[in-house]
Amino acid sequence: MSLGLAEKLKFKQTTKALSCLSLLLELLVLVSPYWMEVESPGFETSMGLWNICLSLSCSKLPMGTVAFEVAKALMTLSTLLGFIAVCSVLTSFHTFRKYRLAAVTNLLTGIVMLVSVVVFGVSFTSISEPFHSEMRFRHGWCLYVGFLASFLFLLSALVSLITHIQGNKTPTQSLNQGQQGGLRPGSTARLHEDQPRPEPPPPPPV
Repeated sequence: MSLGLAEKLKFKQTTKALSCLSLLLELLVLVSPYWMEVESPGFETSMGLWNICLSLSCSKLPMGTVAFEVAKALMTLSTLLGFIAVCSVLTSFHTFRKYRLAAVTNLLTGIVMLVSVVVFGVSFTSISEPFHSEMRFRHGWCLYVGFLASFLFLLSALVSLITHIQGNKTPTQSLNQGQQGGLRPGSTARLHEDQPRPEPPPPPPV
């Protein structure tokens, strides 16, 4: 069944909200130095994809393990795809057709970001190996926010796809769908069929 204009606009607003929120969370995760938290006797520090911070002082991270560099590259690619996804959603105000592009880019963004977070989480032990044995490592909040942002992108892709499908349906298509379902019982046409037809008058006498 085809949705009305009000329902379609709600889908469009929901898609915009999900895409923008997902991109904001992704940018926060990308630049925040809280992917990994490090504890050692005498100090605590945190590490992100690009920097390691001690209190308010941060320094650039050197080249890490292969898994760590793959996670960084995937997050960068996911961010670029996220910008394309949001732009495609925001420029689809007057048409529903661009929501197909929004669905594809949101889906790709969510998948690439999810893979990046999973790679970082799985390779957590190998990333912490080069450091001193007395240091204790634990996952930071960025890892969990990254999972949340990736699922929001996937949800936005689903809503974008629904918006695209429903937006392309015309009233003629909706009417044809209703006709394919057959006449409802008690309709006017059915009543006329059920009524007996009058007999023709007899021929006049010769």
